[in-house]
Amino acid sequence: MIDLRIFKNKLFTVSVACAFINFTAINCTTIVLLPIYLMKQLGYSSIAAGFIMAASPLVLVLVAPLSGRLSDRVGSEGLTFVGLSIIFAALILYAFFLTSLTPVLWIVLLIGLFSLGNGMFQSPNTRLIMSTVPRDMLGIAGSVNALVRNTGMVVGTTLASLLLYSRMSGFLGYKVLNYVDSRPDAFASAFHFVCLIQAGICFIGMALTAGRMMRRKREGAI
Repeated sequence: MIDLRIFKNKLFTVSVACAFINFTAINCTTIVLLPIYLMKQLGYSSIAAGFIMAASPLVLVLVAPLSGRLSDRVGSEGLTFVGLSIIFAALILYAFFLTSLTPVLWIVLLIGLFSLGNGMFQSPNTRLIMSTVPRDMLGIAGSVNALVRNTGMVVGTTLASLLLYSRMSGFLGYKVLNYVDSRPDAFASAFHFVCLIQAGICFIGMALTAGRMMRRKREGAI
């Protein structure tokens, strides 16, 4: 169903791998971790938590079109690296600064920072994916990109849930499959652990992006 020869293009393969990492990080935090953190750890209602998390799509709506235009002027590789670097920094800040005492303003700013990196990454990376294949394979490239996006979402949700509850179970000494109201410290430990794991995965994406940048520069110099 898919012409696998498309993956012989290393720049395409690296760009797709970076997209997978990006969507894994997005779903890990926004779908699994943050809702539990806001509603269970901090006690916000679902409506209040929704308003706080609305910072993410609002920033994305503003940044994604701008990053797309900017990529046409300065190139896409640098922007994808900067975007992943911002996501990496946001995940590190999540791990060390999102606690039960964090003011809501700081939470909104950190969510916005994460979304800023996401917006700076997505449009330029999609442009790279579509520009590294011949015209007769654009349809396949677009399909693979969509497949990777959906797969990254599924893996991010699954990985976050697995790591979160495994860490909580290890912390408490017995198996748990939900938030333990009497032990918020267990969730705090697991939350920080999962954010650091995701930051490590994001760092791999940064390394791949840096390698892609150097490869493109070498090819341009030949």
